[in-house]
Amino acid sequence: MIHFSPEIGWWSKAIFWYVFINLWMCIGFAVVVFIGGISDLKYLLKAMDEAPTDAMDDGRVVESSDEVKG
Repeated sequence: MIHFSPEIGWWSKAIFWYVFINLWMCIGFAVVVFIGGISDLKYLLKAMDEAPTDAMDDGRVVESSDEVKG
């Protein structure tokens, strides 16, 4: 059972509800972000699986002769 201090007056209840509401809002936000992150990760992995691969790609970055130098 929650006991509010009579010495503090109404502030005791106000601070309790402020912390309680903010705690649940933070938990709800964390759940929404977690679910969104999982769905984005699934989308990323599916897109990577379906993307065409280039056998000639060895990971190097070379300057193209088509690039305009300026």
